[in-house]
Amino acid sequence: MKTLTILIPIYNTEKYIRRCLDSLLVPEVLEDIEIMAVSDGSKDKSAEIVKEYCQKFPDTVVLVEKENGGHGSTINVGIEKAKGKYFRVLDSDDWFNTVEFMNFVERLKKEDADLVVCDYRKEHTYNSKSEYFVYDNLEDGKQYKFDEIDLGILKGEYFVMATSTYKTEILRKSGLKLLEKTFYVDMQFNVVPITEVNTFTYYHLDIYRYFIGRKEQSMNMDNFVRNQAHHEKMIKWLIEYYTGISDKLSANKKEYIEL
Repeated sequence: MKTLTILIPIYNTEKYIRRCLDSLLVPEVLEDIEIMAVSDGSKDKSAEIVKEYCQKFPDTVVLVEKENGGHGSTINVGIEKAKGKYFRVLDSDDWFNTVEFMNFVERLKKEDADLVVCDYRKEHTYNSKSEYFVYDNLEDGKQYKFDEIDLGILKGEYFVMATSTYKTEILRKSGLKLLEKTFYVDMQFNVVPITEVNTFTYYHLDIYRYFIGRKEQSMNMDNFVRNQAHHEKMIKWLIEYYTGISDKLSANKKEYIEL
């Protein structure tokens, strides 16, 4: 079994996919990782570029091509097909800090927590600003029991897609199925698996590089306004989901999700 599956959703990102893939191809950890690129009906040359990497790294890079179903559908496919003990998502216009990623995988090989949390950085293209997000009050390398921690130590910085690496079996056990053809499904990813998490470990590693400012992004303000119905749909889904499971959750998980 591979230690880690990195799922890369792809839709018309030929300008960025090489940077994304190159940031992962660290010789020291190639045998430990599965890079699964899922082309969501991409119409540019993204899939062809990935195929080049599949030929060069046949034991590490996998391409899955499917009809367009949205960001959530690519993650659903990844969770179903993943061969890694752990699973995380890297969007194809983002990238990893290569040195920190190598350290991350080496540590992950000895890990057994349900969730591993790391730091991340927002890279703002419009003003060249780099914004670093760190969990100041968590202890590097310490495993925490989710139901026993004081959530106040997170200071409102909860676990998001860019910081989270879940055990694949936790994602499957949680029944996570992201909505298709819908934006903002990361909100589901941030909530649903937590219902099955008993332990998490924090690594003080600056891994994820979140590329901010591309006009096609769903969080671009113009697109956010245009896609307001998607956001409302997601909020409604989360309320209905939480209402259906809240009586089965621990006090800590209720507090975490409600906040």
